[in-house]
Amino acid sequence: MSSDSEVEQPGEAEQCQPELTRQEPQEAIELESRSAEPQADEPSWRARFTHELGPVCRFLARADRDRPAMITLVVVMSGVYGSTLLPGIHSWGDITKWQFLGKVLGIPHPTGYPIYLLLTHLLSCIPIGSLALRINAFSMVCAVLTLVGLYLILRQLRQPPWFAAVSAFAFGCSSTLWGQAVVAEVYALNAAFVSWTILYFIRWQQSRRNGHLFVACLLYALSFCNHLTVVCLLPAVIFIVVVTQPSAFVRPRIFLPIVGFILLGVGLYGYLFVATWTGGPHLEYRITDIDSFIKYVTGGPYRHSMFASSWTQFYDTRLPDFADRLWNEYNAAVFLALPGLFCLRSSRVALFLLLALAGYSVFVANYAIHDIQVYFIPIFLLLSILIAAAIWRPFADARRFRVPLALGKYLLAIAAGALLLSANYGKHDESDNDRSGQRVKAMLNHVGSDALIVLDGWVADYGVFEAILYSIYGDETYAGKNIYVATELNPHKIREYMDGRATISSPVMATDVPPGLQVYTVSRYVIRHAADARMRVVPAVHRLKKLVPTPGVEALDIRIEDMLEVAGQRPVRQLRLRGWDVAWYGDDQIFCPCNRGDHFSIRVRASGSGSFKAIFLFTSAGNYGVVDVDLDGERVLTGVDLFSKGIGVRHRPVILENLGAGEHVVTVTVSSKNANSHGFHVGIDAIELERLHR
Repeated sequence: MSSDSEVEQPGEAEQCQPELTRQEPQEAIELESRSAEPQADEPSWRARFTHELGPVCRFLARADRDRPAMITLVVVMSGVYGSTLLPGIHSWGDITKWQFLGKVLGIPHPTGYPIYLLLTHLLSCIPIGSLALRINAFSMVCAVLTLVGLYLILRQLRQPPWFAAVSAFAFGCSSTLWGQAVVAEVYALNAAFVSWTILYFIRWQQSRRNGHLFVACLLYALSFCNHLTVVCLLPAVIFIVVVTQPSAFVRPRIFLPIVGFILLGVGLYGYLFVATWTGGPHLEYRITDIDSFIKYVTGGPYRHSMFASSWTQFYDTRLPDFADRLWNEYNAAVFLALPGLFCLRSSRVALFLLLALAGYSVFVANYAIHDIQVYFIPIFLLLSILIAAAIWRPFADARRFRVPLALGKYLLAIAAGALLLSANYGKHDESDNDRSGQRVKAMLNHVGSDALIVLDGWVADYGVFEAILYSIYGDETYAGKNIYVATELNPHKIREYMDGRATISSPVMATDVPPGLQVYTVSRYVIRHAADARMRVVPAVHRLKKLVPTPGVEALDIRIEDMLEVAGQRPVRQLRLRGWDVAWYGDDQIFCPCNRGDHFSIRVRASGSGSFKAIFLFTSAGNYGVVDVDLDGERVLTGVDLFSKGIGVRHRPVILENLGAGEHVVTVTVSSKNANSHGFHVGIDAIELERLHR
C-alpha cells in the first residue's frame, strides 16, 4: 500500500501541473513565495543576526588574542610609573598649580586647557588620598592609555601582540614620556589624545566604518581643548580623508555629527568666559571679549617665540638642537624611522604618519622655549611606530628562519626597553621628592592662622607661591586657617596696612585681605627694603620672615593732587616706578623735568604737633640736579645733590622744632647740578615724620 501511494503521488503532481501553469505568472510567483515563507523564516533571521554581529564577534576574538599582552603591558607600566610617582607637591610651580587649579576652576597661562581642568575638577571630588597624589596619578593613567593606544596601532599594522606590547613598553620607558607620567601636567593627556586619534583614523582608513571615523573626529575635536599643538596633525587628517573617502564630509549623516563634535570642542572653551565672569580664585588671565580670547588661545605672550628665528639661526641653532634631542631620546634607533615608512604595508598609512611627523617637527623646530622637550612627545610616539615597523617587517613573511628572526626581534625590543628602564628609573623617580612639601608645611605650621604672606609671585617665589596656594585650597589641614597670599606689594604699602591706613587685596585669591593680620614674607625685595618702610625683619623658618613695624613713624606720601604751584617751563607729573627695585611709596614719585631755577610747591598734612625728625625721600639718578627745600617759607635743606649713577632713593633728615598739626607747604627749588649730571630733573617720593620725645 505504501508503495502504491508513493507511485500515485507523482502522478497527481503531474496532473496538477498544467493547472498551475495556466495561472497568471505573477500569481504563481506569489503562491510559491507564500509556500516558502514558513521554511525560510528562521534561517533568514539567523543570517541577518550573524551578519550584524560579525564585526563584534571578530573584535571579541581578536580581544581574546590581545588580552594577555595588553594586560601585561598595563600592569607592568602601571607598576613602573606608580613606583616613581610624585607623592605630593613639586618645587616647580607649574606642576603644583595643576594639582589644585582644577579644584578651584581657575584660569592658567595660555592656551587654557579647559578639558584638563574639568577632568581634574571631577578627580578633586573623589575623597581618596591627597589631592596632589590624585592629580599626579591622573597623568600616570593618561600615559598608560597612550601606551595602550600605541599597542593597538601596532596591532592594526599587523604586528604580533607580544611584539607590539614590548615596543609600547620601550616607548613607555623613554625619558620624556616617563617624566610627564609621574607629575601633574597636561602633556600625558595630550599624548593619549594623539595616540588614540591616530589609531582610529588608521582603523577608519582600513575598515571604512563610519563608527571609526566618528570616534577619530570626536577625539581630535576634544584634543584641541587640552593642547592646541594637535593642530600639527591637521595636514595628516586632511590627507587621510581625501585618500580614503572624500565624500564623507559632504554626506549629511556623516558631516553633521562631525560638526557637532567640533562645536563641542569649541564650546568647552566657553569655560574661560564663565571662569572670568564668576571671578573665582587664581585667574592668571581674564577673558572678556573675542580679541582677548583669540590672543589667549593662540599663545598670547609665547607667540613671539614661534617661527621667530631667521634662516641662519634655524640652520645654526634650531635644527642642530632638534637633532640633538632626537638622538638623546633614541640614539641610533632614530635612523630606523625612515626605513620604517617603507616597511608599512599601506602606503596611505605611511604617508599619513609621515605628514603627522612633519607637522609636529616643523612646529617644534621653530618654537624657541626652554621647556620644548615635552612638545617632542607626539614626535617620539610617531617615531616609535616607525621604528617598530622597521624592526618587525623585514623578512616577516619568510618561512625559512622565521623562528630565529622573530626571536631576535623580540630580544632587540626587550633589550631596548630594559636599557631605557634602567637608564631612566633613577632620573624620574619622584617617589621620595617631598622636600618642597615639607618646607611649605613647616612655614604654614609656624604661621598658624590669621596671617598674610607676601611673595614676589610668578617670578622669584613661583614654587613657594603655588605651594602655599595649594595648601590653602587643596590641603584640608589648612582649611579655615584664615591665611592669605598677596604678591608684588610695596614695603610702604605693607607698613600702611599694619598701621590700619591702607587695605590690601589679593587678586590671585579674588578677595580683600582682612585688616589686622600678622604679616610674613619670603620676598627678597620686601626684606631688602623693609627698613626703608620702618619695618623690622624677624627670621621665622626656612626663608620665611616675619615683618614687625617700628613704632612712631608717620609717612606723608607726595601726590600730584597736593601740588600748589609750579614755576618753570615743564609740567610736574606722577611717574610710575614699579619694577626698578626701589621701595617708593605707592610705586611712584612726583617728577619734574626741570631747568635751573625752576621750583614747585606741595601741600602736606601733619596729624599732630610737636618736634619731629623729618626725612625727605628724594629720587636720585644720572640726570637729576641739586635742590633746596623750604618748609612754610623757611629754608630747611640746602644743596641736596640728587645725582647718582643708578636709580635710587636719597634720604635727607632734618629736625623740625614745634611743627604744628595740619597743612604745611614744602617748596623745592632747583639751584644747580652735579658736574657729572646731564640734567636738572627732580623727583620727590615722601616725607617721614618721627616724633621726638624730650
